[in-house]
Amino acid sequence: MLDEPTTALEEQQVEHLLGIVRRLVDEQGIGVLLVDHKLDEVFAVADHVIGLSGGRIVLDGSVEDVDRAAVIEAIVGDHGSGPVDTAAVAAIVGDGLGETSLESVETVSEAARAREFGAPVLEATGLSGNNLHGVDLTVHAGEILGIYGLVGSGRTRFLRTVYGAFPLAEGSLKLLGKPFRPKSPAQAIKAGVAFLSEERKFDGFVPQMSSIENVVLPVLGKYIRGGVLRWRALKGSADDVLSQVSIRGQVSAPITSLSGGNQQKALFARATLQAPLLLLLDEPTKGVDIGAKREIYGIIRTLAAEKNVAVIVVSSEEEELTELADSIAVFRGGSCDGVVYPRSSVTAAQLRELAWADASPASAGPSAP
Repeated sequence: MLDEPTTALEEQQVEHLLGIVRRLVDEQGIGVLLVDHKLDEVFAVADHVIGLSGGRIVLDGSVEDVDRAAVIEAIVGDHGSGPVDTAAVAAIVGDGLGETSLESVETVSEAARAREFGAPVLEATGLSGNNLHGVDLTVHAGEILGIYGLVGSGRTRFLRTVYGAFPLAEGSLKLLGKPFRPKSPAQAIKAGVAFLSEERKFDGFVPQMSSIENVVLPVLGKYIRGGVLRWRALKGSADDVLSQVSIRGQVSAPITSLSGGNQQKALFARATLQAPLLLLLDEPTKGVDIGAKREIYGIIRTLAAEKNVAVIVVSSEEEELTELADSIAVFRGGSCDGVVYPRSSVTAAQLRELAWADASPASAGPSAP
């Protein structure tokens, strides 16, 4: 059983691995169950294809009997409560439904976003390296830009490159119109970039420290005078931002004593204390309950609307992006073409279809004024 085995591999490594899989089947008679969202890989090695959506089988057939378009349509479409017949799906796609489902999706121009939100804060042009390939993306002051894509599409790698955790090989970044090439997270923080990791327990906080201590870590330098840390002033600032996010629990105890939702709110308090120009959020509501999720949405909206922070939100939940983000961009295979969709014009199903699409969606629909 192989679960997304090629996510972190280069192209040549992928070909080598798939060759090994095929040989195991042909020469040793081993049965292989491969879970993979990359359809090129599925059709290169599989004998049989099963499509899953919403916890149920929506397509089941031999690779000779289904094509790529049928698989995409089965996964992203709305098929009621029953499984999809392979022949019926193929017939629907043949009638053109798969080609027209994105016609209603509007794009929004860079000029329109500038008029609505203000000047660009971050501009990425031709960003490449670390399995990224030509990422073009812009986010403006006060804008919440959602990023959607399949697992391994490059969303997290992009955020970590902007944050200085991954090296930038090719392309350029601009922060407030000036060249920006951080070589470390410390440089990014100093420039006004804050980042919340997808895995808060792994690299989001220091478990043995209290919420207060975790909150103040990025800003210690601002509270040093004559080589002495002004702890009282620092703690006062930390208490202030923690009160703004309504932490439930003892903030002076180790942060691990808090629930997942309150841990995440403490990390938002840390970002708030940094007073960032740009806030990078990787799956910001992962592992939190519905109540904490709503509170986190409120914190994000406040930072954008009242603090004029440019926010980039990566999320695997389509409904989260269509509710929270002002506009949405899509990553595919390590790249992003810079096309942005207003949240009001794109549905969850259309986001899934855009993420699976081969061609650039720039012509998917008319541009919004």
